[in-house]
Amino acid sequence: MRGSFKKIILALCLAAILLITGAGMSLASDDYGQLISDLGPFFGQLHNLTPEQLEQAVEISDAMAQNFFNCLSDEEEAALKDTLDIDENTYLNIKIGLVDDVSGYLPNNPSGGATGYQGFLNAIDPVSPDEVSDEEYLNGLINWLHDNSINPETLAQLNSKGISFDEFVMFMVKLSQIQFGPGLVVTDGVRDQFDTILDWLVSVSDGNLTRDDLTACGLTVDCLSAMYDQLTQDQKDQLEAILNTMGLIVQQQTEPEVGTDNGATDITCNSATLNGNIINGADCNERKFQYRQQGDPDWIDAGDETGTFGTGAFSFGLTGLDPDTTYEYKAMAHNSAGWGESQVVDFTTPLCIEPEPPLVESNQPADGATGVDVDADTEISATFDRDVTLNGGGVVIRDGSDILQGVTAALNGRTLNISHPALQFETTYTVTIPDNCVQSGGVGNDEHEWSFTTKQSSDVYCLTLDLQYNDGNDTVTASGTLTRRYGDVPERDVSVAIVIEKGGDIFALGQMLTNQNGEYEFVFSTAGFGAGTYTVMVTANAVQAQGSFTIPGGEITAPTVTTENAADITCSGATLKGNITSNGGADCDQRKFVYRRQGVTEWTDAGVETGTFGIGAFSFNLTGLDLNTSYEYSAMAHNSAGWSVVTKTYFTTLATCQVIPPTVTTSSATNITTGGATLNGNITNVGGADCDQRKFVYRKQGVTEWTDAGVETPGPYGSGAFSFALTGLTSNTPYEYKAMAHNSAGWGEGQVVAFTTTKSGGGGGGGGGGSSCELNVDTYVPAANAENVAIDAVVKVTFKQNIAAVDLTKLSVKDAQNNVVSGVKATVDGKVLTIAHDNFNFNTKYTISIPYGTVKRADCSAQNASLNWSFTTAAEEKKGCAYTDVPESYWASGVIKELCEKGILNGYPDGTFRPRNDITRAEFTKIIAVALGLAEENPATPTFKDVSPNDWYYGVIEAAAKANLVKGYGKGLFKPNAKITREEIAAILIRALGKADEAAANASAVTAFKDDHNISAWARGSVAVAVKEGIIKGYPNGTFGPGKNAIRAEVCAMVSRMLAKL
Repeated sequence: MRGSFKKIILALCLAAILLITGAGMSLASDDYGQLISDLGPFFGQLHNLTPEQLEQAVEISDAMAQNFFNCLSDEEEAALKDTLDIDENTYLNIKIGLVDDVSGYLPNNPSGGATGYQGFLNAIDPVSPDEVSDEEYLNGLINWLHDNSINPETLAQLNSKGISFDEFVMFMVKLSQIQFGPGLVVTDGVRDQFDTILDWLVSVSDGNLTRDDLTACGLTVDCLSAMYDQLTQDQKDQLEAILNTMGLIVQQQTEPEVGTDNGATDITCNSATLNGNIINGADCNERKFQYRQQGDPDWIDAGDETGTFGTGAFSFGLTGLDPDTTYEYKAMAHNSAGWGESQVVDFTTPLCIEPEPPLVESNQPADGATGVDVDADTEISATFDRDVTLNGGGVVIRDGSDILQGVTAALNGRTLNISHPALQFETTYTVTIPDNCVQSGGVGNDEHEWSFTTKQSSDVYCLTLDLQYNDGNDTVTASGTLTRRYGDVPERDVSVAIVIEKGGDIFALGQMLTNQNGEYEFVFSTAGFGAGTYTVMVTANAVQAQGSFTIPGGEITAPTVTTENAADITCSGATLKGNITSNGGADCDQRKFVYRRQGVTEWTDAGVETGTFGIGAFSFNLTGLDLNTSYEYSAMAHNSAGWSVVTKTYFTTLATCQVIPPTVTTSSATNITTGGATLNGNITNVGGADCDQRKFVYRKQGVTEWTDAGVETPGPYGSGAFSFALTGLTSNTPYEYKAMAHNSAGWGEGQVVAFTTTKSGGGGGGGGGGSSCELNVDTYVPAANAENVAIDAVVKVTFKQNIAAVDLTKLSVKDAQNNVVSGVKATVDGKVLTIAHDNFNFNTKYTISIPYGTVKRADCSAQNASLNWSFTTAAEEKKGCAYTDVPESYWASGVIKELCEKGILNGYPDGTFRPRNDITRAEFTKIIAVALGLAEENPATPTFKDVSPNDWYYGVIEAAAKANLVKGYGKGLFKPNAKITREEIAAILIRALGKADEAAANASAVTAFKDDHNISAWARGSVAVAVKEGIIKGYPNGTFGPGKNAIRAEVCAMVSRMLAKL
């Protein structure tokens, strides 16, 4: 039973090949109209072929049939001959001449006036998608195939297995519509198509066939594939051209190309940001990272995302890492062709080290100093070991237990300067900088104290002053003694004069003689003094003493002033802006600005005004500034209670003095009537030079030409609003307009804004007043003239009324060079017109143009006015070399930036450089190797016992050792994690300069440093040459510090000087 069944399957196989290659099968009826109609789409693919291609197809089909037979086993061939009841000769004739039946019909039967292959093509040329032009011809062809091919027994065998004629034909058509990629390669995708077709054949057999049945007779994916694989190259080329004409050659998708976008960033001791980039390929449906500790065999997934992803960067913040550990990772993305992955990159987490607090390196005056001047400008300062920021202040100076009043502190780089009043002679003062007065990297200082003593007075007499203010009885008492300075001998009957003043006005005068104990005492009524601080000066025998007292105020306080952002910033100036928000209960008598370069201590006054001022804004046009420089400034005001507090804001002058056109916005029209409207605009930035003209232009919607209105000249005009009352318009008419301003660089213009004049009033009878049909813009996104816009920003216009599309293809998005942005597609939803687009370029100005008639109001016929607005995208973020703990004033800021920009030494992921951190021998070896461009070496046998091939620094240490730049210690050790010393660096840099011989010649040289005796014998010559060449310098105290660990800032300076010598 099984053998008989196999014969039926073999017959099916042969019948399939016969139909594919030109033969046919017996049908139950001579009318094949429905079949021909069903084959219409397939004929549609064939009718584009030329007669020559059709003839080639028939010949190639014959070769493919032979390839199929070659795939059959001897057993399968024997069973096939037995099933068909044919002898060996007949079987061989079938194998070598399967196309004879077709070629017997084509030469003798015309269609469309032609016979042969052209006649066949004429017959299948479709008149409509559901018809063919010559059904009679095709009926005849099928009859011919029926009469000259497979006998009725074959059809009966097929029907017995549940396969109808229609299903068998569809099986043949499916095999004829296999899609290939270029090159006609039988890929897994092609094999999948074969597999799907065979599954379909089994499914329509009503359970009578299985895949095992098909496999038994050789109807397999392998044998179907062999029909194509075993063609000659010429046959494949011809068949590929034929299938391409039929639309069956498709471009194959490939896995996405993925990169790692410069590796991991933001690396801390227990976390890192993994970065990837999908470079090209079809849209992806998944992306992720895989990571592992270096040396581990297994990968760990991280940041897995599913969705639809195009090209572009992606990242994931990875946490839970181990400190001081090297990891490796790769970025991956998946599309329909499979997974693509980047190369493997590595990164190393640092140790988790608690930052040390900033320390005071030196004091001025020094701790324990004597003979210090008493003047108010005597320097009192503390210099820290790094740049710091103020974190609350609170510095005090004490004379014993008394706190000196009027003490303030300000920073200049890493030096804390302490301002103070005049000091007393022969007095010991103690300066206290409290905990957390300053900080660096979020860590505050520990308390620091030091003391000094002022010098002796050259005066013969000593005059003291003590002030006691009594607010209960409104009196102040000034008392003291006059003595000879040495011996404390009181001076009696000496005249003492006193003056009490405030703000240059004298409030009290007095004079008296000292008593027998050299004492004096004045008592004054302060009932008429008023609130404020008063200065008291007493004089006796040409000796003076000074003090002050304060009468508390009533409700009067110092004014409150806000400092606003500067405007009209140019390369050499800016408009400073302030606002008195509270006068403190009394009119202000003065207002001004103070400004300074960032990092400078002293303020400079600007725009000082005296008079009577209440609350309100004020400004000053500041000039004479340096280009590309950061400034800070504060607006201030003064009343009887004193000056307002400093409230700083910042601005940076332009990098060049190039003037650009002004920035202008167009505001909505107001006061709209039947014949006019008020046009409104605003100059938001003059562009570096005052405007000499401003105006409006307007037109009726749909008109091309603009008409000037409200022209103002010659100026000058700064930033601010302007308007013009336009008349002479037509009632109930839509207009559009824009504001414009001109400077020496040209015209700047605002976006186009529309308005519609109102209808004229109706006469007599009082008819109903219908509503106006107009379409108005509410908002633009991004806003007109917006800057720093994201490259993937949403672009849309929101109208005040619901809208409908008219012709969305009109709108465009172009850059300043008139290049059209790709991928633009507009959609309408309610009041919103959204414009999709491909990503913009960085730092580029774009203009959105929505011509008249793109959309209309949904409830009436009003169409949009011509709309145009522009914005500028953000500059591409580049890895900068500016660090939060390295201000421009820092002594090594220039060399730190230099080495960073050259890729020799970078900062940390938190934006710091940590210039005072020590450097290990391995770290410095990498720095010098990168600086000299040495390629990493990877010898099988390490040079040093403690440097393994698995260590991150193995390649650079081996390269430096090969170049004879670094040496090890005894017993073959390198000590890569030991801190490198200044004399070790000197030796390496001298070798890098090729001056090792000169260093050897100076092995006995004696330097001028105080600690010369501490320089190691092996390093002495290198230190001497390095100092002579100016590569390494000593410290201000005259020492060299040969065994001192080098910090990162020092290394930058040394390497920079070395590179300058190459």
